[in-house]
Amino acid sequence: AGILAGRRVLVWPDADEPGEAHGRACAEVLRSAGADVAVVRWPDAPEHGDAADFLAQGAGAAEVQRLVDAALERGTASGAYDGNT
Repeated sequence: AGILAGRRVLVWPDADEPGEAHGRACAEVLRSAGADVAVVRWPDAPEHGDAADFLAQGAGAAEVQRLVDAALERGTASGAYDGNT
């Protein structure tokens, strides 16, 4: 078992198709290493928006925690990354 086995890892993809593709690829690699992967979603993200943009628009720790909590609530058990998880 590798260092990621059994660890929970969050992926926050950019809000565009290249970001989704990269997030999907990262999730696959992380899962193959034994990690439980949850995907963080920013529902109102602008096109190409990412975690840095979320913070730059004034979001603080509480707002980040809400998105993380929502990702964890959606769960990591399915193993699927379909862009909607």
